[in-house]
Amino acid sequence: MEFLSIIVVLFAVYAATGVVIGAAYLLRSAPRRDETLRASALHVRVLLLPGAVAVWPLLLPRLLGRAGAPE
Repeated sequence: MEFLSIIVVLFAVYAATGVVIGAAYLLRSAPRRDETLRASALHVRVLLLPGAVAVWPLLLPRLLGRAGAPE
């Protein structure tokens, strides 16, 4: 049972980190890269948040502005 508890905690940490990074990306970095998103309403970004939470490790370099981030 302890193994399952560890898995649940790791998933919760991944999801919490994803919410923070995904929200920061959708509010700060994504509108700079995409004119359509810049002109969209906030509820559109809320709809994109679950996807950003799932792929936050790919969004982190873009959020930090690293040169090695894929376009």
